[in-house]
Amino acid sequence: TGAAGAPRAPVISIVPPAPAPTLITEEPSTAARDDVRRVGPIEISHGLYSVFLTEADEAIRLLTQDIAEWRFEPLRAVIAGTVRRAHSLAGISGTVGLTPVWEIVDPLDDAMHALQRVAPDGVEPVLSPEQFDVLDQVLERVRGMLHQFAAGIYPDAAPREAQAIRTLLNEINAHHAAHFEAL
Repeated sequence: TGAAGAPRAPVISIVPPAPAPTLITEEPSTAARDDVRRVGPIEISHGLYSVFLTEADEAIRLLTQDIAEWRFEPLRAVIAGTVRRAHSLAGISGTVGLTPVWEIVDPLDDAMHALQRVAPDGVEPVLSPEQFDVLDQVLERVRGMLHQFAAGIYPDAAPREAQAIRTLLNEINAHHAAHFEAL
């Protein structure tokens, strides 16, 4: 109540509206753009790109060498280094998002792990010359895809090689299943 008992008018305060958010329309700094490499749908830092290429090149080179040597001693088991290299190549390809390579090397990794398993009866799978040919063809295709990626070209999918390695994996798994059932 005001003076002489008259009611007071309500106090209304006017608050200015909050300012609209400012949209940043500037391009990323030149330094930020220069640190990223774009190859097809992949944006990758130059550092990771460089590490990937180095590791992938070494993995594919050593895998090719391992398989070539193994071909001449087909009765020996797959060596642990071969399994690790296949696993590493699958992992790094997946990490950078190089899907066409990953679609081949992931089942290759599974095949190498399957070859490392020994059936309960002690019988290990032995690869035929044709199966070694599949490994050679798959690795050669992956090597070419990695060279394309290094040149800044996103490689096309290789469904024939991906299917060939999946077929080989199925054959290895069938061998194991037959020996597990026999017991």
